[in-house]
Amino acid sequence: MVDKELAIRPNQREGFDLIWRRFPERQIKSSSVWWYVMLMPKQAEGYGPKQAMFSLNCMAGDTFTVNERRHPGFNRTPHMVGEDEHLNTVALGWYFDGQKTYKKLVHDSAPAVLSPNGSISGWKEGKDGRRYGGSFRAYGDKPFGMLGEFYGSGGGGVRFEAWGDPSSDTTSPGYVYDYDFKLAGFHVVSWRNMHFVGEITSPSGSEFVEGIGYFQRVIFDVPLFPWRWVFAAFADGSVFSCTIAYAGLHMLRRKDDVYRAPLEDAFLPINNAGFFHPKGADEAVHFTKAKVTRHSGDPYPAFSVECSNDEGDFMSFQAVPHSHLQYILTRPFFGGRWNSKFNYNEYPFRMAELEGVINGKMIDPQALGEGFGNCEYTWGLFL
Repeated sequence: MVDKELAIRPNQREGFDLIWRRFPERQIKSSSVWWYVMLMPKQAEGYGPKQAMFSLNCMAGDTFTVNERRHPGFNRTPHMVGEDEHLNTVALGWYFDGQKTYKKLVHDSAPAVLSPNGSISGWKEGKDGRRYGGSFRAYGDKPFGMLGEFYGSGGGGVRFEAWGDPSSDTTSPGYVYDYDFKLAGFHVVSWRNMHFVGEITSPSGSEFVEGIGYFQRVIFDVPLFPWRWVFAAFADGSVFSCTIAYAGLHMLRRKDDVYRAPLEDAFLPINNAGFFHPKGADEAVHFTKAKVTRHSGDPYPAFSVECSNDEGDFMSFQAVPHSHLQYILTRPFFGGRWNSKFNYNEYPFRMAELEGVINGKMIDPQALGEGFGNCEYTWGLFL
């Protein structure tokens, strides 16, 4: 039997260890840190339409609001490397059970401890004697084993075990993106295709789930600014994702109504990339150009997704949402007379009209099976 530790590459082990760090010496007044997991349970058609999201979030500064609920920020004071850190976190979670979306499953703030030994944990005791909040921690003896737990005053939560596969950087926390200038930066650890099993509880009851998960630890040492992000999983286990971060008039938008064409797509891309990882492949196919275009729809907008590279690989499809989640973040300035505002939206979707060429071969939609995913669409500026 092969020792699992011997099969783990150094960058993968480093990525897993970096999940439990936040680099306070780099952080600025508008910094934020997010630990985020998306769970896509296996069903008859593929990894959807059921879908869930749970996250622990912390923001620098005194206070901020999420959907008009005020929460405390955290102190940016540097600490000794290797010591536990004390933060204030907000646990958020929603679940689409295939028919109904439970939008406020978890929304609770709590003091938290970030341990370099492998955990971020934020809990508080409610008036009913139950604990509310969430945690992620290293767990078990499987490669990159992780245990996630969230319970909310909204009547539900999740407990799941996740693990990875060292055969690729997509199926392990092996993708680390580090962009550091003196006045701004990002640090991202992405685990883009993990296995999970667990139980999700909502007001309608509890159910066992297993499937594909997507996990990130993201540090923004810069004000939050607009992006469009897409992740999708196919029935055969292949995954796709693309990201577009951009600057433009969308930073000034404060209302829910969107710009009409051509202003809607008039922006300057800052980051523009994507990938497709076929099931079982050692490496992903990377795209250097990405485009996500919003179209009007009822009751939800649709999105056209296109990715390509200079080697002739490309993918395109329509993301047709069946639900919508929204978190509006504000931070007060000038004694509360003005707020910076960031509008974060998620659209769980079913894929349609898939086309593409990968490694010189036409994509076979029937072989991949049904595709389900999530499209993030944001605007505003969170200072």
